[in-house]
Amino acid sequence: SGPAPAWPSRRRDPRARGGLQRLRDWAMVLLAYRGFLRRSEVVALRLPDVIFTEFKATDPDAASWPVAMLGRELMVVRVASSKTRPTARRLIPESDSGTTVIVGPHSDPRVCPVHWCKAVFRAVSAADKSSPFFFPNLNDRERPLKGATVVRSVELANCGKPSHR
Repeated sequence: SGPAPAWPSRRRDPRARGGLQRLRDWAMVLLAYRGFLRRSEVVALRLPDVIFTEFKATDPDAASWPVAMLGRELMVVRVASSKTRPTARRLIPESDSGTTVIVGPHSDPRVCPVHWCKAVFRAVSAADKSSPFFFPNLNDRERPLKGATVVRSVELANCGKPSHR
């Protein structure tokens, strides 16, 4: 679908270096920002919690949605537990309890969470990284990332290097 967008700086381009980790971190930052998600919610997302779908005029709720969303690809994210509902996943692990967040595309693909999260999904699938988490821990597939990883990713996205505290 056309050439890749030009980036203002190779330093901030998630494709420039770091491979899957850099791609994953950039997508986490964008999803957290556009979906108003806490860092603990982002790192706890599992593969079945994220669905990519196209919004159609024939959908039952089409009348209540903005016309600009018709035909656009959306991300439906189910946040199973959060600060306001901390026990949702522990009590009923396979239930539909939790909050649903719908994240729409951005007109600029460089900052579109739908675009980058799909890229992470494809890259993780192609690399055969078996992990139950949408944003995998590349060192230990069975454990989720730590919230500090999101903080580091935000710092890198802002200035290109982590701050020292």
